[in-house]
Amino acid sequence: MQVHWALKWLAIPYAGKTQVLQGLLPEEPEQLLLHIENTVPTPSLDQDAVSVPAPINQLIEEFSDLFQPPTSLPPSRSCNHEIHLLPGAQPVFIRPYRYPPKLKDEIEAQVQEMLSQGLI
Repeated sequence: MQVHWALKWLAIPYAGKTQVLQGLLPEEPEQLLLHIENTVPTPSLDQDAVSVPAPINQLIEEFSDLFQPPTSLPPSRSCNHEIHLLPGAQPVFIRPYRYPPKLKDEIEAQVQEMLSQGLI
C-alpha cells in the first residue's frame, strides 16, 4: 500500500492490480465527494454497424447454440463446492472499520441517496 498525503491518494493492491483512491484536492469543490450517473448507451442511427468478417459470421452461425443465453443452471458436477458449517454455529462478529463521525455521516447520506435512486 502506498500513500501520498500531499496529493491525497492511496494505492492498494487488489485482485492482481493496483487500485488508486483519490481524495479531494483543494481546487475541487468540497461539496462534491462522489457523482454517479446511471446511463444507458442508446444506439445512434448515424453510426455505421460494425461488419463481422464472413469466416467469423460462418462460425457464429455454425455454433449458434453456444451463443444462446443460459436458460437453466449448469449440470451437477462430480465435485460441487460446499462450505460445511458446524451445527448451531453463529456468524463471526467483526467490528466495522471506524470512520470519523463527519465522514461516516457523509458516507451514510450518499449510500441512502444511491439506494433511493436505485443505483445500488
